Amino acid sequence: MINQAKTVVKQYFTFSRGERKGMILLLVILLLVLFAPFFINRIFPEPEPTFSIKEIPAAALAATEADDILPAYNAAAFFTFNPNTATNAQLRKLGFTERNIKSLRKYQSKGGRLRKPEDILKLYGLTMEHKQALLPFVVIDDNPVWMQDTASAKKKFAAPAVVELNTADSATLVALRGIGPKTAKRIVDYRNKLGGFVNTEQLTELWGFDPDVLYDLQDRITVDAGKAKLFNVNNVTQDELKQHPYFKYKLSQAIVNYRLQHGPYRQLDDLRKIVLINDSVYQRIILYLYIP
Repeated sequence: MINQAKTVVKQYFTFSRGERKGMILLLVILLLVLFAPFFINRIFPEPEPTFSIKEIPAAALAATEADDILPAYNAAAFFTFNPNTATNAQLRKLGFTERNIKSLRKYQSKGGRLRKPEDILKLYGLTMEHKQALLPFVVIDDNPVWMQDTASAKKKFAAPAVVELNTADSATLVALRGIGPKTAKRIVDYRNKLGGFVNTEQLTELWGFDPDVLYDLQDRITVDAGKAKLFNVNNVTQDELKQHPYFKYKLSQAIVNYRLQHGPYRQLDDLRKIVLINDSVYQRIILYLYIP
């Protein structure tokens, strides 16, 4: 057994002199390849990275510009302001970055100014969400000078003694006790859909509006119904009528079809002959209909 093993070893693991030299040379080559990177780095070290003075501000500026695209803001800390007269400090509190302020000042230095609150939506550099959050707080007056006295710039905006709902802007509504920015926006949006309010009780139709607030404001708000848009029931089209929240598609279609089938309405009470119009619907829609 032992002799057999010796025979196998001699047969397979005995090398000639030339073979031994070849193996030694191959081993040396493998060691050189393995350790070559270590010796190369020692002999030829990589140069340390360098930055010029000019490169650092450029990088910082790039970061600043990136931040200016989506400036941070806290809507809970917003207050009424006039973008034409607000100080830089006030604008910063409202979420404006230095770049936003610089852009606004450049526009103002050329004689530009915001003429109505909705112009805030046209400002560059603020997200649409940020601008829409600011909108209820924007107050535009007739003073085009933005570098005004700081004390006067900080005067708190106050609503008139009695607020007329069909002409009040968002800032005026927010100044009323119990009316926040979101509610003020809902009031203005609903007023636009209605074409104007005809009575103060319509505020209770708003989602989330507390009727107690209406009671508290009964001496502070009023409605000029003459400013509301009414429809002549004998010539209004279905397309015009269906845009109004009180009519929608089916009711507007029924009103126009009845007129086409039976001729012009002689009195508003004729609307009661339409199946879709019960007493509560009738009392609601006649607020916006008339017969000359």
